[in-house]
Amino acid sequence: MLRYFAPLALLLAAPALAQTPPPAAQQQVVEAELAKAPKGTRFGLLVVDDAGNVVVAINPDQRFIPASNTKMFTTAAAYALLPGMDQPDAVGGTRVVLAPGKRKGAPNAVLVGRGDARMSAAPDCKVDCLATLADAVAAKTKVVGDVVGDASWFPDQRWSPGMSWNNFGSNDATAMSALSLDSNELTVRATPGPVGKPPLLVVPPYVTIENRAVTIPAGGKGRLVLEHTVNSRSYRLYGEIAADAGEWRDRIGIDDPAHFVAWTFAGMLRARGVKVTGTVRGSYRPVELVDDPDYRQKAGIAAAWDQVDAPPLAALQPPPLAASVVVINKDSNNHNADAAAPGGEA
Repeated sequence: MLRYFAPLALLLAAPALAQTPPPAAQQQVVEAELAKAPKGTRFGLLVVDDAGNVVVAINPDQRFIPASNTKMFTTAAAYALLPGMDQPDAVGGTRVVLAPGKRKGAPNAVLVGRGDARMSAAPDCKVDCLATLADAVAAKTKVVGDVVGDASWFPDQRWSPGMSWNNFGSNDATAMSALSLDSNELTVRATPGPVGKPPLLVVPPYVTIENRAVTIPAGGKGRLVLEHTVNSRSYRLYGEIAADAGEWRDRIGIDDPAHFVAWTFAGMLRARGVKVTGTVRGSYRPVELVDDPDYRQKAGIAAAWDQVDAPPLAALQPPPLAASVVVINKDSNNHNADAAAPGGEA
């Protein structure tokens, strides 16, 4: 559908290339271009100049679901209201704390999130890397108790109120959290197996998939569906894939980001020779009055706080928030937009 906006963008950029046609002519050109869209497609468009004069108006008074267009307002508000958008994030980085555990000599390794949506565990990570915190722990101790993902900087409101139910389980509705990793999403891959047999899956170890799909003869029209049980790590794959089909892939959302980050971090610690003797868990806090901006203003209190009092062993410094704006608008990434405006809609 986005291909119908390319000619429109060229039209609106026309002053830089040629003399701008009068408004009536622009209206006709845009209407003609949009008429090429598939039957049933609806468009709503209103373009005004810097004096407020209408340049193009297509169904300006009809009602539409704004969807990801809302991201432009989220990011515009960030540029308007937040200072230092082009500066490194000095306070929003994830930190690791060694807190007292149940057993002497085995402190709990606690990851404290502060809303950074950009931390990564990718092997080629260069900036804002979870591995940096794992290195710090491994240099300090070879035994830890629990590995905890503390997401209490934000209230436990993982999905905005307007999130559509049919998005749950997909990367469009990955849970929002103060502690996040790699956009809180994973990729599942499938390739054809022998005809009549299930396809071959490559599944991230954090999740389990019941493979109910089947491979059909070459030339067939296959369709695979990945079904998710909300607030779980379980999926079910069903449908068909043709024997001559290429690789099928789907990105899935994580419902418990704090646990996912802690689970990943525990694996990194073990890989560095650190023994994990306790449990791996996430830590959240429920929504309270303190999360209401009006209440905070009247009470004169801060919006968020750390649940862990111990000083950090190490902390990350995320790149400037302006880098997230690129991901939000160019990739239409819901998770980054939600982290920029927690509790709102992206």
